[in-house]
Amino acid sequence: MSIATELRVRLIFIFGALTGLGPLAVDAYLPAFPALVREFATNPASVQGTLSTFFLGMGAGHLFYGPISDRYGRKGPVLFGLCLFIVASAACALAPNIGSFWIARLMQSVGACAGLMVARAAVRDLYDGADMARFFSMLVLVLGVAPIIGPLVGGQILVFFGWRAIFWMLALAGIAMLAVTYFWMPETLPHSRRTSGGLRPALVSYAELICDRHYMAHIVAASLVFTGLFAYIAGSPFVFIDYYGVSPEAYGFYFGANAVGLVAMSQLNVWLLKRYSPQKLLTVWLTVYLAAAIALLINAWTGFGGLWGIAIPLFITVSMVGGAPANALALALHPYPHKAGSATALFGALQFGSGAVVAVLEGVLHLRTALPMAVLIAITAAAALIVNRLGGPGRD
Repeated sequence: MSIATELRVRLIFIFGALTGLGPLAVDAYLPAFPALVREFATNPASVQGTLSTFFLGMGAGHLFYGPISDRYGRKGPVLFGLCLFIVASAACALAPNIGSFWIARLMQSVGACAGLMVARAAVRDLYDGADMARFFSMLVLVLGVAPIIGPLVGGQILVFFGWRAIFWMLALAGIAMLAVTYFWMPETLPHSRRTSGGLRPALVSYAELICDRHYMAHIVAASLVFTGLFAYIAGSPFVFIDYYGVSPEAYGFYFGANAVGLVAMSQLNVWLLKRYSPQKLLTVWLTVYLAAAIALLINAWTGFGGLWGIAIPLFITVSMVGGAPANALALALHPYPHKAGSATALFGALQFGSGAVVAVLEGVLHLRTALPMAVLIAITAAAALIVNRLGGPGRD
C-alpha cells in the first residue's frame, strides 16, 4: 500500500467516524423512546422534541464552526467540539427530568456537529469534482456503521443496563474520537488558504452562497433527502415498536438493515461515478427515492402489506440517502475551494434545521400509525426532485 493510499484510507476512517458520531448519538437512543416517555412521565411529543433539539443544535453549530474553521483551520474546532460532546453526553446520562435532558441534548449536538462539518470541509480541501463525490460516498461506508450498530447496541444496553447507560457509552465514544483526532488527524487547510476578518466577511460569504442558484438547488435537494431520513428516524420507533409491536431489540435489526442498504447504495454510487456524472446520478437517485416514497404513502394510507408494506419502501428510500446527497454536495462545493467551511456549514444548517422542523411535525401529528411519517417523506421526496430540476444542469 502506497503512502498516498494509506493516508486516504486513514482519512476515510477518521472523517467517517467524525461524521458518524452525531448519527450515533441519534440512533443509539431510538429504541429507548418509549422508555424515556415512562421514565420522565411525559408524552411521545416531548421525547421526539429531544430529536428536534438535537437537530436544531446541529444546524446552528454549523453556522458557528464554518467561518471559524475557514479562519483557524479544521483540527482545533473538532477538538473543542469533541470535548463538549463528552461533557454533554455525561449530562444526558445524569438528567433528572425531561427539561434538563433537552438542554444536555442541545449541548451534545453542538459538540457533535463540529466533526461532521469539518470532515466535509476537509474533503473539499483535498479533493475536487467526481473524486470529491467518490470520497463522500466512501465516507458513507464508515458512516453507515452508526445506524447499523447504534440501535442494535442501544437496544441491548437498554435491556440490560437501562437507557442512561446508552449516554455513558456515547461519552466513551467521544473520548476515543478525541484521542484519534488529536494524534492522527492532519490539518488539511494550509495557512495560505485561510480567511481573515471577523463577522462581516462570514456574512458576506453566506450571502454570496445564498445568491448562487446552482449551489442552493443542490444543497436544498440534498437537505430535503436528509429531511425525509429524519422523518423516518423520528417516526420509526413509535411506528415499529408501538404500532406494529416490534420489540426494541428487534427494531434495531430493522433499522440496521436499512443502514446496510444505505451503505450498499453509497458504494454503488462510487462505482457508477466512473461512468456517469454526479448530476446524472443525482437525478436518477431522486427519481427512485420519489417512487419508493409514493409506494410508502399508499401502503401507509391503505394498510396494504402490513409491516412489510412499510418496511420495504422504507428500505429503498433510506438506501437512496447513500447516493443522492453525496453527488449533490460535491456539485455544490465544487466552485468554492476557498470557502469550503462556510459552504459546508450553510448546507449543514439547512440540513439539520429542516430535520428539527420535521421532528416537531412528527410529534404534533403523532397518530400511532405510519401515515405522518409517510406523508412527510413523500413531500420531501417530491420537493427534492423539483428543486433539482429547477436548479439547472449544474457544474459537473
